[in-house]
Amino acid sequence: MIMGAWKEYRLGELGVVITGKTPSKDNPEDWGNKMLFITPSDYKHYRKKAFFSERKLSLSGIERLRNKILPKNSLLVTCIGSDMGKVVMNYEEAITNQQINAIIPDNETVNNDFLYYRLVDLYEILAIYGGDGTAVPIVNKKDFENIETEIPPVSEQRAIAAVLNSLDDKIDLLHRQNTTLEKMAEALFRQWFVEEAKDDWEDIIVWEKIAYNQNQISTLTQLRDMLLPKLMSDEIRVVSSHFSGDNGDLGDTGHGRQSRHCRPTNISGDNGDLGDTGHGRQGHHCPQTNFREAGSLSDLRHCH
Repeated sequence: MIMGAWKEYRLGELGVVITGKTPSKDNPEDWGNKMLFITPSDYKHYRKKAFFSERKLSLSGIERLRNKILPKNSLLVTCIGSDMGKVVMNYEEAITNQQINAIIPDNETVNNDFLYYRLVDLYEILAIYGGDGTAVPIVNKKDFENIETEIPPVSEQRAIAAVLNSLDDKIDLLHRQNTTLEKMAEALFRQWFVEEAKDDWEDIIVWEKIAYNQNQISTLTQLRDMLLPKLMSDEIRVVSSHFSGDNGDLGDTGHGRQSRHCRPTNISGDNGDLGDTGHGRQGHHCPQTNFREAGSLSDLRHCH
């Protein structure tokens, strides 16, 4: 891939910005179970994707707020109070309240996943915009649309997003595995005390796996959080399927398929070798995921 120049845009130039709205208290029939109604209080349940909401709208509520409907994979940014600057993508159509500004991306200009990570990286800037001396920090729609940021060509955006997505996908998978394992451990614990199970070795194995997964989550999260600002500042650059910088090799983050082979993607940057983050399929084999970080190495294997 030939590197393209990063260009400056206002957020309002990257898509349509919509500020949400709450149904009137005079229309209780607008509440129901037909569409997500997302508020900042829902964000505590999310990582990258918004799958559900504590409240939902009825068909009449959807019709009344039809100009506020956000298509799947819009970017929802909290713009008020202590929750300022939190970002999620909606997994299905949704409407938000007025404390959220959302962007429906123009895909001729910006990739949805890249814009998600770009907005995450703008957290501190959003906080500054909101800190204008008012009692409750707020970024209104006009100010939100006028926030400036730089982005590369769409092809490079996709490559950058693929690296960060591969890490977030693995983190999400490990969280979901631990949720299942914790339920298994609870059942085994209850069986051990209530039903007098013969052995507790299964319980021990489950908790060891949970601890192992949690360690992987911590490692992957640290790697993602280290890479994010470097990728977004062009300190680490994407060249073909190799991520390169000025002073060293950050490693292989294979993410894709080529016939029956795992296709490696490499990252290089300023802080030494971060290793192989293989993320693909090869027959029935598990690709190996290695993360090397300035003198340390952890090898993490995962299958898809």
